[in-house]
Amino acid sequence: GAGGYIDGTGDQNSTEEFNGSSFSAGGNIGTARREFDGAGTLTAGLIMGGRIGSSQQQDQTEEYNGTSWSEQNDLNTGRADAGGAGTQTATLFVGGFSSPPNTQHNQVEQYNGTSWSETGNDYPVSAYGIEGAGTQTAALMAGGTPGSPPYAPGLTTEYDGSTFTTAATMGTAAYNAGMFGTQTSAIYAGGVNNSSSPIATSQKYDGTTWTATPSLASARNALAAFGADATAGLMGGGVPVTDTTQEFT
Repeated sequence: GAGGYIDGTGDQNSTEEFNGSSFSAGGNIGTARREFDGAGTLTAGLIMGGRIGSSQQQDQTEEYNGTSWSEQNDLNTGRADAGGAGTQTATLFVGGFSSPPNTQHNQVEQYNGTSWSETGNDYPVSAYGIEGAGTQTAALMAGGTPGSPPYAPGLTTEYDGSTFTTAATMGTAAYNAGMFGTQTSAIYAGGVNNSSSPIATSQKYDGTTWTATPSLASARNALAAFGADATAGLMGGGVPVTDTTQEFT
């Protein structure tokens, strides 16, 4: 995990690496920020977008080699709280938010390991707080909010590298949660629904439908999530701001 926000301290640039049982410090990111998205692995990671403070949306992209971060070519449109999926050399970045003025985005950009390009196929709605999983050519996007009622419509989409297809509506509609896995095996947990309070609900997508799974130990939103599929994953941090990490088995 990298970056984020701590009450009373502000935006962070620290990185922590997890070895399956404990965390250790890694190289700091170049630009301290929050609400960015990430992709890839511990030794080939990527972060993009985000914001500094309440209104400074970022377009920076940074790659991690397992030791240090290096800045790469910027996004075409700087935004925060978007949905990301893929690897360090094949990444998808969907939707997001910027201000001022308050704007929800539907742009979709793809990264090829060197630069970002807009796909020309926009997301079905302009929204932020979207969660992503899978790869650039087999991605799952779930949740999100258009910023107006209903705040959590429960939209699920599958992406094949060029087109978004609407899939089953989420069992518990939410946004700004944590999700890990693949297009056909993913866990979505926490977030905010049509109230303003975090929830603890967890649910699994199997490529066709959503089913309820055991809830988080405590209600959280803005979680960091990691995991190759729905059988094993990690949820860390969140709001209320915490250093808690939870494993899903």
